Amino acid sequence: MAWPQRFDPFDRHPITHFRDELNRTFQRFFGQPFLTSGGFLAECGTFMPTFNVEEHEDHYMVEAELPGMDIKDVNIEVSGNTLVIKGEKRRKIEREKEGHVHVMESSYGSFHRSFTLPENADPQGITAKSRNGVLYIRIPKDQTKTPRRIEIRDDNPLQ
Repeated sequence: MAWPQRFDPFDRHPITHFRDELNRTFQRFFGQPFLTSGGFLAECGTFMPTFNVEEHEDHYMVEAELPGMDIKDVNIEVSGNTLVIKGEKRRKIEREKEGHVHVMESSYGSFHRSFTLPENADPQGITAKSRNGVLYIRIPKDQTKTPRRIEIRDDNPLQ
């Protein structure tokens, strides 16, 4: 039996050391880190927005952080029981023509994410909106597929 261990917020995950070493190596050879938002991956056209998925009583909410993106460059589709979100964050080339860029930490490029919808999701009722660089996708629950509690009537005539 394993004994419970106390959480130590200063204890680092083993992979953290490996990531830090990899970043230091890339910093030495290429002048910039590899696994950071403005590092080597950003120059390769890699844009990885973050997603959060929450469950509420009558719906699910998918939130995608898309700062600096034009919402016209985002496409949301439902295929069977899969929600697909894809898009492209484009560089602002016209701003770069006005002056010399010294530091570029923003990442650009295409992204593609897919989520399997839960069994009780209602794909026909999915809606989406964007506010302040965050995409909100609301997936209602199909109330006919939601389990309901069955009361058991006591018909035992012990009186």
